[in-house]
Amino acid sequence: MSIRESLQIYQNFDVWAYLERLRADFGAVEHPNQGGAFLVEGLPFYHPEKTDEYVFILGFNMVALPHGLLQALIDHRETFPDHTQIHWTQEQALLLHATLGELRANHKLR
Repeated sequence: MSIRESLQIYQNFDVWAYLERLRADFGAVEHPNQGGAFLVEGLPFYHPEKTDEYVFILGFNMVALPHGLLQALIDHRETFPDHTQIHWTQEQALLLHATLGELRANHKLR
């Protein structure tokens, strides 16, 4: 059985600056065996990609996306405002749909 997770962030932002934040805050490193991919908390994900409506991040290797991807958004409200919509899916199942404001008020992932 495979797991394919996707995190969609409904905001236009600099994905390179986001990756630098992941490096600084969560020790993100380039994946040693997969070009265009990274590791956070030992969990792999592909480089964030932009569409017209959102930025998405895909996981691979039958593992979940790292929570650090979401925590970096929650921790930096100066870049990611409370009204930013987040969709986290696994295959076709929706795991999370919330605004960052709701997450900041009710949850702490670490």
